[in-house]
Amino acid sequence: MKSIVFGILLLQTLFFQNLFGQINPANNCKRAPAFVSALGFSKNVAIITSNPGVKGIMLADGANMGKTYQDSSWASHGYMGQFATDDAGNIFVLPGPHVNLIDNPISTNNYVFKIDSRTGKLSIFAQLPNLANDQSPNAFGALGITYNCKHKCLYISSVNNSKGTG
Repeated sequence: MKSIVFGILLLQTLFFQNLFGQINPANNCKRAPAFVSALGFSKNVAIITSNPGVKGIMLADGANMGKTYQDSSWASHGYMGQFATDDAGNIFVLPGPHVNLIDNPISTNNYVFKIDSRTGKLSIFAQLPNLANDQSPNAFGALGITYNCKHKCLYISSVNNSKGTG
């Protein structure tokens, strides 16, 4: 029983940090998506991109550990990785070929996806330049993303078509 309680506390901490860990005094404009309240989620909503066997994104309610949600559009582009939220509650997420290149082809590794704060639907937000091809030694593209409140812009880093050195 102790391990279950510890596991739940650990998960609650991880869930809380997933979304709200991005918010700090220097970057406090970020908001939770508007659509989560309509789903009955608490303010402790977590965005999960690394749930084994689950493509895309999933939400979990930190106050109600059994409550999760995944819109059908969130799994339509394969597995996902890093994400950032903005001052309107939009979620911007990058592809993450955690499992294979069937669900995350190299041709889409520099896409930036957006989950609209009002509708909760995922769409392609931007396509960064893609210099890679199917023979590229690196399956990854866009890897890092953050939202800057002061300048109201996204910063995205990519390793698209990079090669190891040495």
